[in-house]
Amino acid sequence: MPDVVLLDIMMPKVDGYQVCQFIKTTSDYSHAKVIFMSAKSKEGDIKKGIDLGADLYISKPFSTRDLLSKVNAMALSTI
Repeated sequence: MPDVVLLDIMMPKVDGYQVCQFIKTTSDYSHAKVIFMSAKSKEGDIKKGIDLGADLYISKPFSTRDLLSKVNAMALSTI
């Protein structure tokens, strides 16, 4: 089971919002931290992600080093 899930909002067939909602409402996965990484950086996009249960929302472009630092911090907080 994953501890951290990285999602984009714009994906084929199903969007990241739907995946996040599934993760956060399914008991087997609800413990997982969800991080959105998206070019959709308007306040409404970010608010929707957080309201659906995302633990972090990172707007593109982003620093890979910063992303890894945040992912590692979240993974450690689940131990």
